[in-house]
Amino acid sequence: MAVAEMSKVRSDNPKSDFWLTGDFNLPDIDWPTLSINSHLYPSKMSAEYTITPGDCGVQQLVNTPTRGDKILDLFFTNNPSLVQRCKVIPGVGDHEAVLIDSLIQPFRSKPVRKEIYSWDKAGMTLLRQEVSNFVQDFIARPFTSVNTHWELCRDTVLDIINKHVPHKSTRSRTTNPLIDTSSRRLTRRKHRAFQKAKATKNKRDQRRYLSVKSECQRTIRRAYQEYIDDIITPIFIVPHRTLRSSFIKSRKQEASGVAPLLINDLPEVVQSNVKLFADGCLVYRTICSTSDTVQLQQDLSALEK
Repeated sequence: MAVAEMSKVRSDNPKSDFWLTGDFNLPDIDWPTLSINSHLYPSKMSAEYTITPGDCGVQQLVNTPTRGDKILDLFFTNNPSLVQRCKVIPGVGDHEAVLIDSLIQPFRSKPVRKEIYSWDKAGMTLLRQEVSNFVQDFIARPFTSVNTHWELCRDTVLDIINKHVPHKSTRSRTTNPLIDTSSRRLTRRKHRAFQKAKATKNKRDQRRYLSVKSECQRTIRRAYQEYIDDIITPIFIVPHRTLRSSFIKSRKQEASGVAPLLINDLPEVVQSNVKLFADGCLVYRTICSTSDTVQLQQDLSALEK
């Protein structure tokens, strides 16, 4: 199958499991590193087979030579989780055979522990200073290779973040940054109450489940509200307005719980754009230069007076 045909089959069947295998006879490609190490065939053809599979979202799984020291027999798939084993066994001819053991259902790998960073508690001053020092040292460093510089940037930035930003590791795949120990305990209690109400069908147990469910919802909503307040930065709006509420009001979503718009004249003292609400107003302006910033601040100061 040509590279163009592979791309067409994938684009025509985006939701299907894709398997493509056979003797491709591409001895110039080192598949584990996706590099071209010889030139028995035109380099353009080999390059297409190293780039196009990645663009199509498929992966080549055979990493053991099938003839001599070359990997000529290939297996492409867009769902490696279905492949339990891919190994090379003795073949009949001059090529080794490729054995594929497939699972009927996708295999879910064990979730990897992740780090959750509390940026609202980060030491941003020291963090910026260390990043600035690293940038100066990095610019003065002699060039060696792209991979070396990338690994240096990655490792240094991660070290700086871990040093100045408080963080914690996830406990499971259901870990949520806004769920704490009490919320998690309340969620388990709600689950137990649901199982008991379902088993007994007793009205008392059902009322208890509804009560615990309501308490759990209130707790999680409160935690979500606090989490959003911590990560959203206020902007230049008339007092007590946040980015979240101003966005909702700018969308004119009256069903969002925000007071409806009032029809009124724009204040004559303000040159920026203004939207009037029942309990306040929103002042905004497109910032294209320093003069726009100064004018916006003057408008805000005039409204405060």
